Amino acid sequence: MKLNKKLLHSALIFIPFGLSAQVMHSNGMIIHVTNGGILHCNGGVLLSNTDFTNDGLVDITKNSTLAQPGTLEFNMNSNVAGDGTYRIEQDWINDANFSSGNSEVILYGSTEQFITSNTGVVTTFNDLTLTGIGTSDNRRKTLLDVDSKTGTNGVLNLNDRELYTQGNIFTVENSSPNAVLNSLTYNEEGFVSSIDAGNLIRNINQSDDYIFPVGSSDGTRRYRPVVVGSYSTNPQSYAVRMNNFTPSQNGYAVGNHESHIDDVNSKYYHSIAQLSGVNDADLSIAYDGNTEKKWESIAHWGVASNKWEDTYNNSISTLGNYKLVSKSNWNFPVNENEYALITKSKTVTIVESFSPNGDGSNDFFHIDNLEEYPKTEIWIYTRWGLEVYHNEDYKNDWDGTSQNALNIGSEILPEGTYYYIVKMGGDKELSNSGKEYKGFVYIKR
Repeated sequence: MKLNKKLLHSALIFIPFGLSAQVMHSNGMIIHVTNGGILHCNGGVLLSNTDFTNDGLVDITKNSTLAQPGTLEFNMNSNVAGDGTYRIEQDWINDANFSSGNSEVILYGSTEQFITSNTGVVTTFNDLTLTGIGTSDNRRKTLLDVDSKTGTNGVLNLNDRELYTQGNIFTVENSSPNAVLNSLTYNEEGFVSSIDAGNLIRNINQSDDYIFPVGSSDGTRRYRPVVVGSYSTNPQSYAVRMNNFTPSQNGYAVGNHESHIDDVNSKYYHSIAQLSGVNDADLSIAYDGNTEKKWESIAHWGVASNKWEDTYNNSISTLGNYKLVSKSNWNFPVNENEYALITKSKTVTIVESFSPNGDGSNDFFHIDNLEEYPKTEIWIYTRWGLEVYHNEDYKNDWDGTSQNALNIGSEILPEGTYYYIVKMGGDKELSNSGKEYKGFVYIKR
């Protein structure tokens, strides 16, 4: 069907019934699909210089051999509005003034579909729903050379599809925690994937958990969501991308890390940035406990140190079928946006001597990897059995002073040999948790 100014000039068309054709082309028309009306096209729809209002259903299939079957294209100088539904089997091409209202756009094709523009127009959808039965790359709904958004009241429903932004950005402006939905069936989850500078951005203004369902199908398919747990109702925004390759590929060498870190994840890492807001938040990264080693903590890349640095004091929980490594009250350092999961060395080594002279070197009774064993308890005794120090949550901070008023002399213990008992704390799953170490340490003055 082709409608142009030569046939109908400045006409008003109400469509309360089914209309079927291979191609519909409007040039200079005013078209209104009314509530309850259906515009069905077994081909494509091209609107040029058209005022188009959809309060019903626009259903476009690709059952055609003509060019761009199943595609809806709004050209420049068109105005599009309404609260209806668009079901599109192929591409969304928008160069027009699109006011999404309360509308829903459903991309249901079983081949890769594209959201794009010939003129760089960023479409702000209300509700955007991704469905289909295509597999592999045909699961993808892809941003082609444009960013895109769902609006302040809209919902992005991924179902089991992949929203592939490439190097573009998809923004969820709705600050509700439930503004992004996806299937949670194991290995069939819907996710947002990006490369280069592409990201999923979410706005936050509630004290709640916000899930960023990111992943990738490049190479090994991985769904590895991120959760930002906000404590504040102040407006914030975060950008997240999962990078499905070794951090070393982008210059974040997995071999450069703090000494107590044993292994940095070389399969994938995340880019996570706080774009606006100043409040700390909980940061959690998911991994697949069925196929990966037991990751224990989150590290971030230190720009100044040029190495992976532990965020410390992480906890482990579950998110559906996945393990979740979490850091509470993280401050999201500016320009340090790269994060990887790590394991840590568990070896317990206790110093044989120390010299508490204030020179900044070997001033304390030190236990290697103590940060892995919170609530470690220690006792220190003289060679006559007098207890001079006790701490139920030791922090590598004993400098050879006595807590015992009965100690002969002063609180500064004299040079000599002392006896210690160390009872390790920490998670029960750690091999040394609960273990007692006994030995001697020499204080040198």
